[in-house]
Amino acid sequence: MMIKINRFFVLFVFALLFLISCTTLNEVNSNLIPEKLTIISQISLQITPQKCCFSTKDQTVFVWEKNSARIHIYRQGKRINTIGGMGFDNSNFSRLVDIAVSPDGNLLALDGFQEKIKKFDTDGKWLADFRLTKLSQPILFDISGDDTIYIYDDNRKEIVVHNSLTGEETFSFGKFMFEHPTQLSVSRNNVLVYEKESDVTHIFDILGQFENDISGNIQFDGNQHFALRKFYLENLNGGKKLAISPQAWKGFQIQSGVVVLYSENKVLIDKIDYAKK
Repeated sequence: MMIKINRFFVLFVFALLFLISCTTLNEVNSNLIPEKLTIISQISLQITPQKCCFSTKDQTVFVWEKNSARIHIYRQGKRINTIGGMGFDNSNFSRLVDIAVSPDGNLLALDGFQEKIKKFDTDGKWLADFRLTKLSQPILFDISGDDTIYIYDDNRKEIVVHNSLTGEETFSFGKFMFEHPTQLSVSRNNVLVYEKESDVTHIFDILGQFENDISGNIQFDGNQHFALRKFYLENLNGGKKLAISPQAWKGFQIQSGVVVLYSENKVLIDKIDYAKK
């Protein structure tokens, strides 16, 4: 028998988890500052990346090739597989629009035409599909640590939140607040939407309440805020510059203390090492 989930109960659970995570987070790193980056992996590419993700499971790097439907999988700096290409088979995409890593360390890939999220293991083997029945133009997504999926639908012009266990839409937010969003990221306590054209990041809490706008491409690691500059990564809490490079960085992500940086032909995976103030 199908049990219908009450919307207000779902919001209550979200609020409770939000308060718990905020308390825990403040206890963990409120008195820390980033000291240096320790390289986990460094990959020289023969292709230009559109987006890169890192899984601590088997230390796997996923590189979505720019202007293509192919995802290259690397381990220990070497390419072990390539999946994708145009098509309707389990390992193909009709229109690949975004990638992310699930909390269990596997690859998630959003097919905007088929309106589904495909799940693969770290070797590239197809595992499952997650269908998005009420969306017509999903173009960006990310997933939280509790498997909640946040999807920006360009037709509805808002972020739609799905429960990955039931497949149900739980709530939505941010309607008509974005012009041309290019990246959606979920940190422990926040949802961040970056618009490259205006170079601004919109900050929401995990319940969809708007908090503020910050100039630049911003990512959070707990209460530490980082901005991607052209040739380095800047910690906004103290101004420290990290990952200084002669090549311009094109994009980055931070997840659980690990930063993924990529340029035209390189991917750098670093662990953020913190020290006490």
